[in-house]
Order: sequence, then C-alpha cells, then structure tokens
Amino acid sequence: MHKIKAQFLLLILITGFLSYGLFQILWMNKFNVYDGLNPYFHFLPVYGPSSLSDNLVQQAKNYEIPDSDQDTETIDNLKPFFDLTDKYTSLFIYKMNGEYLTGKQAQVIEDPAFNMAFLYGYHLTDGSFERYQSFPLEFKNGTGFVQLIFYHSMYYIMIYAIISLLISCLFFIFVVMYFLSVKVNRITKIKESILQMASGNLESPVPVFYLDEIGIVSYQLEQLRITLKKTFEQEQVNQNLIANLSHDLKTPLTILNGYLEIIKRNPSKIEYIDSCIQKTNEINNLSNRILKKEEDIHMEWVSNEFIWNEIKEHIDYISLAGFQVETIYKEFKGIQIDVTSYKRILSNIFSNILKYGDKQKKVIVECHCSEYLILVFKNYIQLNSIEIESHRIGLKSIETRMKQMNGEMIVESYENQFCIKLIFQR
Repeated sequence: MHKIKAQFLLLILITGFLSYGLFQILWMNKFNVYDGLNPYFHFLPVYGPSSLSDNLVQQAKNYEIPDSDQDTETIDNLKPFFDLTDKYTSLFIYKMNGEYLTGKQAQVIEDPAFNMAFLYGYHLTDGSFERYQSFPLEFKNGTGFVQLIFYHSMYYIMIYAIISLLISCLFFIFVVMYFLSVKVNRITKIKESILQMASGNLESPVPVFYLDEIGIVSYQLEQLRITLKKTFEQEQVNQNLIANLSHDLKTPLTILNGYLEIIKRNPSKIEYIDSCIQKTNEINNLSNRILKKEEDIHMEWVSNEFIWNEIKEHIDYISLAGFQVETIYKEFKGIQIDVTSYKRILSNIFSNILKYGDKQKKVIVECHCSEYLILVFKNYIQLNSIEIESHRIGLKSIETRMKQMNGEMIVESYENQFCIKLIFQR
C-alpha cells in the first residue's frame, strides 16, 4: 500500500475517533456549560418558574378532578388551572393508579418552527431537552397525580448540540487540512528546489523528508543535486587544469622560442642552447605533473643562489626583449619552497611583464630579507595594454601556489604602475 494513502486513512480513522470523543465530552457537559453561561445569558430555567409547583398546590384545592377522560364538563372547568403554566410547560393529570384523565400540551409545540426543531432535535439529543417533574396533588374532590414536562431548555440544547457538532467537525477538518498542508508545503519546497537546480544553483540543499513517497522523491532529488554538483565541480577543475596548463606552458614556450630566435640570428650564441634544453625539461616536467594531477607540494630547502639565479635567468631574457632592469639584492641563508611552484610563479610574473610592460620604463626587482623573504617585482604598464582583456589566470595561479607554500602574494596597482610582492616564510 502507498505510504501517503496509508497515512491518510489512518489519520481519518484516528481523527474521526477523536472528533467523536470530543463531541461526547462536550455533550456530557452540556448542563455544566449551561450553569456556567447562565449568569451571562440568562437562559430560561430548566424546570420553569420556581413558583409554579406552589401555585399548583394552592390552586388545585379549588378544582375538582374528573372521574375519567370522558368527563368533559369537569375537564373544561380545569382550564384556568392549566393556564397557570407557561407556554414551555406541558401539564398532565392522572389517577393514582396511572390512568390518564386530562392534560394540556405546551403551547410552544404548536409553533411550526419549534415543532420542526423538536422533531429533529429529539433524535439528535435523544430527548435530553425534556425535563420531567411528577408529584401527587390534592384536588377538591380527591387526590390526583400530576406530571409536568418542561421544554425551556429546548433552544439552548439545540444550539449547544449544533455548536458541539460544528466544533467536532471543525477539529476533524483542521487536522485533515493540516496534514494536507504539510504535504503540499513539502511538495512546494521540492518544486522550489527543482527550479533552483534548473537555474544552475546547486549549492542549496534539497530538504529531505522521510516516511513516504514525497520523502523518497526529495531524497533522490538531493542525491541528484549532489551528483550534479560533483560533476560540475569536476568539470570546473578540468577547465581550470586546461587553463593553467595552457598558461603555464605558454611562458616557457615563449622563452624557449626567444632563445631559439637569438641562436637563429646569431649561431655563435651557443650558451643559450643549455637554456633551451633547460626550458624543454621544464616544459616536459610541468606537463607530466599537470596531466598526472600531481598538485602536491614538495617543500625543500634551497639556497639564496638558487632563488636569485632563477630570477636572473628571467631578467636576462626580458633584457634581450628590450627591457631595462634594476635589481636590489640582499643575501640570505635560504628558504623552504616547492621548486616547481617557484619556477611557475616566476614564469607567470615575467610573462606578464613581457605582455603588458612598458619597455621605456625600468623594471625593478627587489629582494629583501628580515623575518620573511620578500621578493618585489615592479613595472610600468603600456598605455595601449590597459584595455587588453585579462582573465588574471596567472595571478590566480600565483596566489594559489603561494598559499600552498604558506606564503602570501600582494598585488598593488596605481595609475599605470603594477607591483607584485611575494612573501615567503623563512
């Protein structure tokens, strides 16, 4: 059986039972409620006027009791006696042996509206609005047995029964509607999650509900969201990998091409052959490491000569490209770095200088050492290159690799000047 259907049927049974119990509790306390409300609403007395019984006892001595229900003359003479009752009270006279003699129905029963309410209300309330009072009464010619039936509580009982029934029904409807509203609310939340996923938002989790078919749908949808998110994240990683590979390979390839151009124009510059071989090895190692996704950092101690020689190699190359470079260098004992990451950082920095730098202004490279090793690279930007669109892939790569080595990158840019500071832990 479907879980929602089973839940709904069980809810109907339990709520129906509770509603019936609520009605019974309200009905059993109808006269307690009557006593509580009477001071405020002044209902008619349940047993009629309190002086009625005393009046009947006093006036009965002035009237004769009929010998039978055929004694019409005596019965007619009792009319003033019957008029002692109000319109909500019936009065019947019996012999002491129980034989019916005469009586008078309450006038209100002859009212069509009351009569209809009486017929339906009698079955609904099981006649609980009828209140009885019986006692022997001394008449002028003997003793008779008088029965009084009071209908004063008829309207109250009927209204109370209807209100009690409405309260019980409203309780039933409220519980059922609450159950349905919970289910609809869950479906609405799932719909909103689907719309968010359709718009590309895979960050917001799908609310998971259990125990029924809606819960199964929400759980499966959440699993789908997680799977899609992982897929898109992996695609983003792959895209970043391709972008980084393209950018990181472009710089050494550019330098390699520059060295080869120098050798082509001047074959005697054989000292650049070693640089070409070195750049070829760097490209090979870099491509292998990236394609194998070996992004782990291998920290090792290097000397100050290694740090500065790597910088000098790039300085020599941009000098060949027409840049003037001013250096400020202070010796230090060495630091702990990832060599491959350090080389890629320098390649990105000098690649940007080659692409955007102004050859008419000096490039300044500084090396300061105190508590930290600070490398500073300053250059001026060509005016016509300011409008060139940049994806800042190189800067993002530098920032990532500096963080991996527990370092920091600071970028400063003002007017047409650009400065990168690399801060290494010692």
